[in-house]
Amino acid sequence: DALYINGGGWDVAPVVDYLEQDLGMPVVWALAAELWHAYRTLGLRDPVDGCGRLLKDPQYRPAPA
Repeated sequence: DALYINGGGWDVAPVVDYLEQDLGMPVVWALAAELWHAYRTLGLRDPVDGCGRLLKDPQYRPAPA
């Protein structure tokens, strides 16, 4: 399970770590998903702190749907 926040009207980055901690699940928003995909495509593995589990852990792989 995860929470997906669609759109760019809310700056989620400052609160995503708090949301993940409170909800006990990954929180993904549109920009983070696009960045994750671009980083994977380019072979970048540098962690991005403060933006949730998806970008913090270079080894993180979402479960297949």
